[in-house]
Amino acid sequence: IMEQTLNLTINRLPALTWHHLGMNQTSLEQVLAEGEGTLTIETPDGVTQPAQDDLPAIGGGMGPDMDTLVQAAGVPVHHFNISAGTVASQPVRVRLTYGPEDKKINVFTIHAEAESQVTVLMDYAGEGEGQGLAAIQTKIYAEEGALVRLVQVQRLPKGVTCLNDVGGRCESGAKIEVTHLVLGGHATYQGCQIDLAGHDSALETDIGYLLEAGSKLDMNYNAIHRGKKTTSRIDASGVLKEAAFKLFRGTIDFKHGSSGSVGNEKEDVLLLDDTAINQTIPLILCAEEDVQGNHGATIGKLSEETLAYMAARGIPEETAYELMAKARIHRVCQRIPDEATRQLVEQELEGGNDDE
Repeated sequence: IMEQTLNLTINRLPALTWHHLGMNQTSLEQVLAEGEGTLTIETPDGVTQPAQDDLPAIGGGMGPDMDTLVQAAGVPVHHFNISAGTVASQPVRVRLTYGPEDKKINVFTIHAEAESQVTVLMDYAGEGEGQGLAAIQTKIYAEEGALVRLVQVQRLPKGVTCLNDVGGRCESGAKIEVTHLVLGGHATYQGCQIDLAGHDSALETDIGYLLEAGSKLDMNYNAIHRGKKTTSRIDASGVLKEAAFKLFRGTIDFKHGSSGSVGNEKEDVLLLDDTAINQTIPLILCAEEDVQGNHGATIGKLSEETLAYMAARGIPEETAYELMAKARIHRVCQRIPDEATRQLVEQELEGGNDDE
């Protein structure tokens, strides 16, 4: 168990921009993780939990300092292995529960062998008010033709800081789908880096967030195209309430040799208050000629036309904003391939916090 605090530099852009913007990276001081958080795991037929699993080196979106935190904490790693050709009929379900003052870290690997398919659902929850820390790292290895769906729902108490690190590698014909929903917590630092190493490999990422008054979300997503004819899609959709802060770094990185590859990135941000702060830095890096990278963003308040349309139907402005805010999260929620998890998120959006 780690006895000392660490200073971390996380969510660093692959290519730095102007320093005065303050968006190149994030620094956290005196981070302490004291052992493993409380968790329950349900695995379907075809998914095993080996004592160890030798994955290739896989970097995470938060960067090497997150690996240092994991190593220093010395907690056990939970491995999920899906054997070749296996299609798991049910998701792996991981439930992480934190006390208000817990400072815990949990580590997972997902190894999908050739032509296998699996969905892993992770739910982060807690009770009470405190200044706790919930740190989670997940590394994914998708062999040839494999499909891995990772769904992570963060609905932590208001005072908790969350560090959520995801890294993955896709071999030829493999695909990783990542769905992130951020619905709670005080400050969330989230990174996701997927290495599209094999030809025809693919990444799909859907991010939804609802930031309450004064909360913070700092993100770094990186799609690394190495193989030929690889594809990536990064979609983020969220809502910022009073004095909320959000920073989104999204990188599509076409490496030499990735000819025929396509990367798309899109963000839709709804601001509910003039005091909300939104920062977005899209980045397309290109070391290959025959590639296509696209970025689009819609950031702002509801249009006067939309508000007038709502008002004509008896819907006041405050209610209109609430409806549109929830609609953005609902769109991401539909990407969750599990009815029970979708209902859990719906309860959260309606103000409930029932565990089941």
